[in-house]
Amino acid sequence: MAFVAKLIIFIVCCAVGIYFIANREKMVRIFGKNEYVEKISRAGSYPMWAFIGAVIIVLSFLLLIGKLDWLFHW
Repeated sequence: MAFVAKLIIFIVCCAVGIYFIANREKMVRIFGKNEYVEKISRAGSYPMWAFIGAVIIVLSFLLLIGKLDWLFHW
């Protein structure tokens, strides 16, 4: 049963991550530009949303294969 829950979480998180990557401009219009990222990076807030989406996908994959079981105690 735990694998089914992990699989559902993985699918949902992948959808959210892909949404963040595909709609970076929309996310910046909704939440505004991040001043800290704008200050330290030339690229700015747009790659930040792509990075957040990629991190969500990677973490959900690690959860699916069992590398984050210590965090959730499954």
